[in-house]
Amino acid sequence: MQRFKTAAKKMAICLKKYSIYLLSVLKAFCKKVIPFVTLAFTACFKKSPRIAAAILAIIISLSCFVSVAVATGATSAYAVVYNGETIAMVKEPSVLAEAEIFAVNKVNNPNCTSHLIKTNLNKTLVSENVLVCSDELADSIINYSNDIALVTVLTVDGTVVATDINEEKINSTLNEYLLNYKRENGVENVEFSNEYKIKNIYLLKSEVEKLSTVEAYLESTNNAFSVESVNTVIVTEDIPFETIKTESNSLSVGTQKITEQGVVGKKEVVYKVYSLDGVETKRTAISSAVIVEPVAQKVTVGTKRVVAADKNGNAVMMWPVKRVERSYVSSYVGDGRGHKGMDIVAPAGTPIYAAAGGTVTYSGWDTSGYGYKIVIKHSDTYETLYAHCSALYVKKGDKVAKGETIGAVGTTGRSTGNHLHFEVHKNGTFTDPALYIGRN
Repeated sequence: MQRFKTAAKKMAICLKKYSIYLLSVLKAFCKKVIPFVTLAFTACFKKSPRIAAAILAIIISLSCFVSVAVATGATSAYAVVYNGETIAMVKEPSVLAEAEIFAVNKVNNPNCTSHLIKTNLNKTLVSENVLVCSDELADSIINYSNDIALVTVLTVDGTVVATDINEEKINSTLNEYLLNYKRENGVENVEFSNEYKIKNIYLLKSEVEKLSTVEAYLESTNNAFSVESVNTVIVTEDIPFETIKTESNSLSVGTQKITEQGVVGKKEVVYKVYSLDGVETKRTAISSAVIVEPVAQKVTVGTKRVVAADKNGNAVMMWPVKRVERSYVSSYVGDGRGHKGMDIVAPAGTPIYAAAGGTVTYSGWDTSGYGYKIVIKHSDTYETLYAHCSALYVKKGDKVAKGETIGAVGTTGRSTGNHLHFEVHKNGTFTDPALYIGRN
């Protein structure tokens, strides 16, 4: 009887320890082996009733175990194994694959990724309530990776410089350092001028060992922190007014008139001023308030085209440059610098037209600063000049018609950009081209 009790006790211990592995074996046993066991048990009982009783007890125990496993919802699963130790149970292999991705993202440090543990999967049978999700498994993978540690660090201008037990300890150390600086330097307000942050990150333990404590870092002579005195100043600044332009046909093109004078506004700006040894190093605006609102300036811009005409009402001359995008008049006669003609800006190569019919009296290089130029005589009274050309399409003596292409816009001679310098001479005297071709 005592042998029976001892055998039954040992079997119970074994069943408890290896339950998840025996379940799968028992399924096959119950299906294929029971008929043979029945015959063997009958023969054994005839020879030795005591041994037969022990075998019967084992069968009864195993049957009870199978019944309990079925009742508690056992299911097919996978044991996640690392170094021979089961660290978690998952339903499918895909859970592990997803967990490995989660672990890499949580660690978020390329140096640590290669140090995450590599696990194996063993198929088994287990209760559903012990299965874990991919996020939980990711935490287990990280925790079992002995070379990786989650630490609280201090960063200065984006670089990890020191570590300590937690965020409260780091803040306390920084505040104490500033208080000591105030007492030693006799200043009232001080701040760290660098951008610093306190955060929790994963690092290799070998990297952590190289980091000093925050206190030791602040005491070192080569730390990256700069402590400066801080004062708040209030400055009154101007607010520029905007200009609102309104077109009017009552004014000629190229002219404008201020109809309402603009007024500059005022604002008070509060600055945080950083100083080192009495010298300002930087200032940062922290707030502002408008004292006087700016008043917009209103300007009327002329759109009326002025074109000289003959006695029949026909324009005396035509616009001498092909009208293209980005073309405009940059200078008129009487602009305060003794300008003798009209400058019409246009891209290089834009066609130049004869403003009126006539005879070409000059076509070539001019040494006085006009670069390549063309002169056309229209009558005993009028002639026109076209300067800074990039190409000349007519020669001296050619007869040209009004609107005929005679050259191309350029920037030859004394010129700061591609444009046509156009002049009108009346009886040998410079006159305003706008009187003959308009202002735009």
